[in-house]
Amino acid sequence: MANTNPAVDWTVTQGANAIECDIHFDGNGKPSLIGHGSGCDCDCATRNDHICVALQNQCSGPKASANPATYMQNIARHAGIALYFVDSKVYAKKRHDVVRTIEPESGPWGEFTDMVYCDANTWAIGFRQRVEKPCDNCDDTALNALELLCGKKDGTPVKSITSHKGFWGDWGDNIRCPGKNNFLKGVSFKIEEPQETGDDTAANDCQFACSQSSNIFESNGDPWGNWKQMKYCPPSTAICGFSLKLENIQHEGDDIAVNGAKFDCCTL
Repeated sequence: MANTNPAVDWTVTQGANAIECDIHFDGNGKPSLIGHGSGCDCDCATRNDHICVALQNQCSGPKASANPATYMQNIARHAGIALYFVDSKVYAKKRHDVVRTIEPESGPWGEFTDMVYCDANTWAIGFRQRVEKPCDNCDDTALNALELLCGKKDGTPVKSITSHKGFWGDWGDNIRCPGKNNFLKGVSFKIEEPQETGDDTAANDCQFACSQSSNIFESNGDPWGNWKQMKYCPPSTAICGFSLKLENIQHEGDDIAVNGAKFDCCTL
């Protein structure tokens, strides 16, 4: 089993065809979805390979969801295929204390990933973001992923959650609300408007409002766009889960990555 795209790339250099495959499990441990990028996630070096082309019609989400085991067998039975299960996760059931879902203004592209949650009796106390820095004459994507840090009421961090690790860029440092009983309660994105014939990036940066202190933000956001209105959780609640609005890799098209996200608010 391999866990990184470089591992897929290495396999291709050894003469194999490689397909990347994300398996999602529900809260009961049952396979619920096979996630993938365009063209079965065939590596760039083999995207035009006849096997990749033949498999494209087998890679739709509904088909994978209907019978994940058959889907995996169809992929793996082809000779010369190295099948990778990347970022396999167990997705938690929706928390019973969710009060409201908030969705700050976002870009127009992409689909929402599965919602992920902090454990019961924990809430988001901080975050970090993955951002691709401006790359001059290449295809900019800006914000690529978010990760929330979950913690207890006494401020003890418990774990980090993310619904997708993104495609490009570097992770920043964890930034958190200081002290006890201080949770993420509001969120806003810096959004670049559609550029028509230009290079679109959509979400460039993200900031959060803390329940008992000033807003927190990272220093690694990109420069394009404008800050949108902050969306807040109701009183006596805090952010406890989220789902990214993510556009998959476009290959020959304009890559954009994260467009925004929606957040669930749970009772404190």
